[in-house]
This record gives sequence, structure tokens and C-alpha cells, in this order.
Amino acid sequence: MGNVFDDGNNSPQIVDRLGGTPQNLDYQPGPGVRISNDGNLVLVPTSGNVYVYNRATGEARLAELNRAGDDTEPTGVFGGVFVSDGFLAGNGNYVAFRFNTNFYVPDVADGFFRANIYLKDFGAGPTGTTILASKSFDGSTPDAGGGGQAIADDGDVVFTSAGGNLVPNDTNNKADVFVYDIETDSVTRLVAVTTGQIVPGSIDISGDGRYVAFVSDEPGLATGQPVGHFSIFLHDRQTGETRFLSSYGQSIPRRVVLSQNGRYVAFDNGIVIPSDPNDPDAIRQVFVQDTQTGERIRVSQSRDGIGGNFASDLGSISADGRFVNFSTRSINLTADENASLGLFLVRNTLLP
Repeated sequence: MGNVFDDGNNSPQIVDRLGGTPQNLDYQPGPGVRISNDGNLVLVPTSGNVYVYNRATGEARLAELNRAGDDTEPTGVFGGVFVSDGFLAGNGNYVAFRFNTNFYVPDVADGFFRANIYLKDFGAGPTGTTILASKSFDGSTPDAGGGGQAIADDGDVVFTSAGGNLVPNDTNNKADVFVYDIETDSVTRLVAVTTGQIVPGSIDISGDGRYVAFVSDEPGLATGQPVGHFSIFLHDRQTGETRFLSSYGQSIPRRVVLSQNGRYVAFDNGIVIPSDPNDPDAIRQVFVQDTQTGERIRVSQSRDGIGGNFASDLGSISADGRFVNFSTRSINLTADENASLGLFLVRNTLLP
């Protein structure tokens, strides 16, 4: 397992947890650097483009090649491009990203405030192909954009959208949870809300495509959820069941990530401003939970079990769920009391 972090000079580095010299990537990245399960492919979003870098060969492939198959930079309706939230499938075969232009798919009139979700399939032809994932059910232009996307190894893409024509009879005018199925080339609504909301950036799909984790305050989604609070839920695409996993009062978890088979979920408790400086969990901490047993542990803590004294930001969980990485400026997690931003890799002790 490799980990990607910024060396402080806006230059990403890859560190192998088994040792070795950090490897620099010669790109100035935007947010959201991702790495494949085998550690060889790295998704690097830059200003206006998304690249997939092969560590073994040094080759960088542009994820959003245009329809002509060259690397001519597409132009959005406002005279520029906007690419964000790139996600790399664990096997490296697919990339999902948001884009605010109709350059890739004809007759999709996007605006700056209505970016659509696209899927890049590298296995389709010499340059791959780009597919509109946030598509309407009847072939018309999607009437709202999408966001918060994540991708499974088989290319299925989960995302949120307030669109009313992605599926039939969607009349709630709310952002719901959808999944694009690459095999059927269709969109299905997984979770609908009425009085509550889905948190756009807090969503993930397991590598095997079966489970979707998301954050919502919609009442009545699952047994055991607290009323009026944002909670973390797990939806099973195979059975259709949605289960309550965790909640932290009025705070809103900022990020949730699932292991390959959905057995483990890592998340933060969303707190930014401590309500009680003497309570470690009143600061944003990172946790991992066994979705089958419900057992949960805090990973942003010292060997003595003391929670970090500065907010922690979740990075990712390994495919097997055994390791979780996060970044923080906490100075009480190690003997090195350095206030600079540090990257931590912690073993998930819920596994044998």
C-alpha cells in the first residue's frame, strides 16, 4: 500500500509503507490525489485536467481525452474548463470526475453551476472512452448537476444529484443518492429524501460495488438512527436494505470511505470547533467501524489512547481494511511534538 502526501511545496510524494525513498510526482496537483490498490497508478488532478500517472513506466495518461481522441483541451461554456473530484477505481481501470462542459457527450448543455458526472473507461479502445454517468432516463439533458461521486472497481459510479429526470417519477426536488451501472448503462436511485438532506461530499461505494456509505439527516431511513441528527448509513445494493452505522450529535461527518468488501468504514466525526476542550472527541477525530459487528475504534490517537489535540482529516482505508491514513497537526500522537502537518498510517486493530 502506498500513500500520497504533499511535501509542503505543493509537490506530491508517494511513500511505500514498507520502506524506501519517497517518490516525487512532477505535477502541481489540485485536491484529491488518489492511488490504486496496488500502489502503481496515481490519479493527479491539476488545474483543468486529470492525469493518471504510472509509477512503473513514468507514463501519465490524460483521463479526459476529448471525443476526437487527442489531448486538445476542451472549452466549457464560460470559456474555460472545470474539473474536480476525480476518483480512481481501485484496479485503476476507471476514473470518475465532474466536468462543466458538454465537450465529451453531445447535446448535454452544462453550465458552471451544473457540472455533470463522467466516467472514463481506459479499457475501451486505445484512448479509452468517456461516458456520461449522471444521465437522464429518457435521453434528455439532465436538469441538474451531480456531485460527491465515488467509483467501484467494475466502473459503477455512485453520486448525488437533485435532478428530476435521472429516474422516472423523481419529484422531491432534493439531492438523492444515485448509482450509474456501467453494465446496463442506466441510473438507479438508491436513497431518496423528503425533509432531510444528503451530504454531497460524504459518500463512498465499496470496491466490489455492493455497499454504499453516505451521510444524511433524513428521518426514517433505518432502525436505530437518532432523530434530527446527521448519521452515517450503509446501503446494500444487493438486498436494498439501509442500515444505521453511527452518529455524532449535531456534527456532520465530512468524509466516509469503505474497504473493498464494505466490511469496514472509516470516517471522521465532523467536529471543527471543540464544544468541550477536555473531551478528545469534541475535536474532529478519525474512526473505523466494523459494519457487521458495530464495533468502533478511534484511530487518530496516541499509543496511550489519547485523542489528537488538533483536527484530523481522513485520507483513505486500504482495500483489505487493515490500514487507515489521515493527516493532522496534532502534537500529542507521537514523541515528535512538531506542529507541522503530518501524515499518519494506523493499523485497524478490529482485524485479527
